[in-house]
Amino acid sequence: MNRSNNFDPLRLLAAFSVLVSHSFALSDGTNLNEPVYWLSHQKVTLGRIAVAVFFIVSGYLITQSYLRSRNPAAFVWARALRLLPALIVVLVLLALVAGPLLTTLPVADYFAAPGVLQFVTVNLSLTGFVGGLPGVFEHNPFANAVNGSLWTLRYEAECYGLILLLGIAGLLDRWVMLALFVAVLAASGMSMGGPRIEFDSYFIGGAMMCLLQPPLRRRAAVLCLFPLAVALVTGEFRLLCATAGAYVVIYVALELRPVQVPGTARTDFSYGVYIWGFPVQQTVSMMLGPMAAWWANILISVPAALSLAWLSWHLIENPALALRQKLPFRRRSAI
Repeated sequence: MNRSNNFDPLRLLAAFSVLVSHSFALSDGTNLNEPVYWLSHQKVTLGRIAVAVFFIVSGYLITQSYLRSRNPAAFVWARALRLLPALIVVLVLLALVAGPLLTTLPVADYFAAPGVLQFVTVNLSLTGFVGGLPGVFEHNPFANAVNGSLWTLRYEAECYGLILLLGIAGLLDRWVMLALFVAVLAASGMSMGGPRIEFDSYFIGGAMMCLLQPPLRRRAAVLCLFPLAVALVTGEFRLLCATAGAYVVIYVALELRPVQVPGTARTDFSYGVYIWGFPVQQTVSMMLGPMAAWWANILISVPAALSLAWLSWHLIENPALALRQKLPFRRRSAI
């Protein structure tokens, strides 16, 4: 896919929205003062909406990526190169560098604790989630959480696996995906399956947009915004986000005039902002103390997180993606 679209700006906006949302909980220890959380009667946060946008965009692009891949191995290799190198660096630096510097434990006790190894291995396996390190941030308002953003990555990887399995079985078509979509929406409507079903519904909603290729019209997108606004106020947001929300997100990505964010040409900093933002914000919260306002956290954290994302892209993510070109089964991918 060429870059004459808004996928990258959308993802970057979603990543920064996660930072804004987290700033309330990491400053106050609770989401109660977060505007969207208050507006939705404590049903959804701005961060949750941003994650929904991530999954919708991912559903569209990952489905397209598989359809453009020469074979399943090329698809798996491309996905691994996009997800794992930066994640490895984040986990290792947090566990082996930041952790010993920030922990309240003696360094020997810190490294002897099983939580250090678990933090790296479990999160890297993408089969579970460990959010804390021994003695790190234990006195913060949102205590003992080192990188709370990583909990969604396992569900992202599972969605990649779904596309891979459907593709290998020859079932990656609109009718099979539609049947899955209906089943997931029904389960989500009955509050079954927790976040897995919720995120699946967003991802499959994006995949449906890719496979069906419905006409994208401004009037339809505007009409979709009204039930989304009502759903947000009533707190029943998930079903409409996966349907009307998916239409709006893909319309903005493909039909609106491309937004050129200064300094981001041919880059994608969203993943770096997402995986670095939480530990940066927790460090800022520790430095500012428990009485610091959420906006003070944002003012300091955003430049720091963006700087780390810039380094991550240029030193880790982009060089890793270049490795796709050295494989015999390489074919141009969607992202």
